[in-house]
Amino acid sequence: MQLVFDGETIKLQSPTEGEVLATIDRYLENYASTDRLIDRCLINAFEIADFDRIIDTVRQNLQAGTLERVEIKSISRKQLFQEVSQSAIEYVDRLLSFIQATTIQIQSGTSVDLSEWNLFIDGLEWLMAACASIVQQVDLIAPYDQDINSSMLNINESLVDILTAFENRDHVLLSNLLEKEFADQLTLLQKTLMASQA
Repeated sequence: MQLVFDGETIKLQSPTEGEVLATIDRYLENYASTDRLIDRCLINAFEIADFDRIIDTVRQNLQAGTLERVEIKSISRKQLFQEVSQSAIEYVDRLLSFIQATTIQIQSGTSVDLSEWNLFIDGLEWLMAACASIVQQVDLIAPYDQDINSSMLNINESLVDILTAFENRDHVLLSNLLEKEFADQLTLLQKTLMASQA
């Protein structure tokens, strides 16, 4: 049986259930106290998505006699914040490209593809969730947390108007809202996210 934490293999003298569980628990507590988060957990090469169930899953595998390897990788909270922020910044570019293409379609009289529109909405939902998690890291982003919150509120308010225009098939209003208001709000959010990383 192997226990691997951040690439370091831990040797156990007599790997009893109690010793294995205590060792894993000690490392998990150490992550919490050193501002690190679990990034990935593999038990017998199967990825565990619910990190709160690591101990229970290991215990079940130990009791079944099937535990061969536990591998846990951590990431610093700051590094995770930077990765999520960078992904959000890059994703704004995709949303802006969609807005530009969509306004061109609307202005030329071409109807908007519903599947592309749904992808746009899904992308916005992901962006808002990413920004919500970023804002929770106040100590890493101060003083930008209020600016990001304000941008998120403005985007959500505009989205209501955009969805209403889309549902009402008011293409002129939809084009104007997307091109003039929404794109500016996304750009402002992107700039704020970039500033928060500096």
